Amino acid sequence: ADEEAIYKVIQGKIQQIEQDIEKFIYVEIPQRAMEFDHIIKTSPLLQPTYLEKLEQSYQEMFNLDHFSMDDVITKFSTSDQSIFDLEEFIRSQLICVKELCENLKKWFYSVNAVGENIQKNTEELEQVISSLEEGMKQVFEQLLYFHNTRGKLFVKLQKRKLFDLAKTLGQFDLSQLNVIKTGFTDIYNNMIVAYDATVKSYEVLKIQIKE
Repeated sequence: ADEEAIYKVIQGKIQQIEQDIEKFIYVEIPQRAMEFDHIIKTSPLLQPTYLEKLEQSYQEMFNLDHFSMDDVITKFSTSDQSIFDLEEFIRSQLICVKELCENLKKWFYSVNAVGENIQKNTEELEQVISSLEEGMKQVFEQLLYFHNTRGKLFVKLQKRKLFDLAKTLGQFDLSQLNVIKTGFTDIYNNMIVAYDATVKSYEVLKIQIKE
């Protein structure tokens, strides 16, 4: 009787975790994908013309005929607010995906605890979500790297006021912002792939468990 009671408790926990997982898979992931799609379409930094216009403005700024170090320092002193918006956006997405990963692991553990041998089949599903989380981490780290390194370069520029250092900072902006822009597009594409793979894998696993 005690074993049966324990079994029922575990089954109840499994069902609760399943409900949480299904909410994330069928509701949260599509919602997150829509949010990524929206920010890619609306964030100034992620627009196709943003980097082109920025590069053009830097070229004009570095024109030796009317070059002014004071103007350059003033321009570089202001960071685009959309950078910070993207950083906060990625942070919130990471929290969601991390929670999904944790729920999946709890479910795998609980199911195996009641005798279901599905470990091999769960690895693929866990890998899909982990890869998505890793991609977000990389973009988030890229944003932090951009802030930290750019800050150090800007301090050097303020102290030394060298033309070559100013150009280096401009080139750094363009290259790193392009990496960040590409990273967001990759995450969105990976999220669509992850959704399809997660739905298929999860539904197969549920059928196997019932059998």
